[in-house]
Amino acid sequence: MEAVSEAKRLSQAVGWDISAGFTGPKLLWLKEREPESWERLAHVLLPHDYVNFWLTGVMAMEVRCSCWSAPCPRTACPSRNP
Repeated sequence: MEAVSEAKRLSQAVGWDISAGFTGPKLLWLKEREPESWERLAHVLLPHDYVNFWLTGVMAMEVRCSCWSAPCPRTACPSRNP
């Protein structure tokens, strides 16, 4: 899956470069190109987060960026954010 255009749009929205290989652009790609799959999506976990979930039963993701921008989640999935 190529999410280059989605990565560019997210990068413009937040003001810093986001790689097409990151989760955000891939989710935006899914939302726009596979709306039925997007509607069925309930959770997103990276592989290491899934292993932690499997071991502990706690669903959580590690946030690695200390420079989070408020517009980013609304840009990626506006229908799922207030």
